[in-house]
Amino acid sequence: MARVLHVDDDPTLRRAIQRLFRRSGLRVVSVASAAEAEALLECEDFDLAVIDHQIGTDDGLELIERLAGSRSELVIILLSGSITRLVEQRACELGVARCLSKALPASQIVGEVAALAGMSGIVSIAPRVVRATGS
Repeated sequence: MARVLHVDDDPTLRRAIQRLFRRSGLRVVSVASAAEAEALLECEDFDLAVIDHQIGTDDGLELIERLAGSRSELVIILLSGSITRLVEQRACELGVARCLSKALPASQIVGEVAALAGMSGIVSIAPRVVRATGS
């Protein structure tokens, strides 16, 4: 069973994502900040990280950049309320496996994460952006 680290400053969204992921058979730990995520990654192993683009005052892409340098085996998914072309480009440069819009149906977000969980450990995963229809 894949272990997922979820990083988001919104407590309501953290609880909802945690419930959804657990129901789909994923083991998930949710934290509210980049500092909490980095501290947790120092002592625990995860297969995937689902990281919000704006984590309070922290920039999710900056966290991803730090993780990319030290945790190359970690599959990273960027979850964002708005995915601009610039964010998309930077995420791809950093090796993010998926950029997912928060506007997607919950079942689609879970499906993307579960699919990547089954692929963790694979050396190369083609990056992809998934936006909600009309975005």
